Amino acid sequence: MRRLLFLLAACGWCASISSQTHIYVAHGTTHTASGGSAKRPYPSLCEALKDASLYQSSADTAYIDIAPGDYYMTETATLTSRIARPVVIRGEGSTRPRLIGGIQISGWQHYRGNIYRAPIPQSNGKKVSFEQLFRLEERRVGKECRSR
Repeated sequence: MRRLLFLLAACGWCASISSQTHIYVAHGTTHTASGGSAKRPYPSLCEALKDASLYQSSADTAYIDIAPGDYYMTETATLTSRIARPVVIRGEGSTRPRLIGGIQISGWQHYRGNIYRAPIPQSNGKKVSFEQLFRLEERRVGKECRSR
């Protein structure tokens, strides 16, 4: 009888491990209709937080695993009270992911003297306005950082 109870308890523990939800995020992914699997991860944390499995009531923890890389966040990542289960957001690998609240500006061209300029990309179809500019991870101030 004890062996049967132990076997049933062990099976229940294994079932609880296999029922954990894992949602994956990977840098450079362009498809959002991916389902967040390891083979087709979401491109951003914000997309992963919209995953329907987070809103299904469960006592099991959902894990959002973020691959190494720089993630430019063009929108605020929101954890709402509608999420119906515990959620752990964690980085994968020895190189941790960086969540950067901003957009990357590229395409810099020499304008004149020591002045360079670049087109400001749109975010979610809207013109971006900004108050701070970082160059090589150093904050730039004054006239250097005004958006036009």
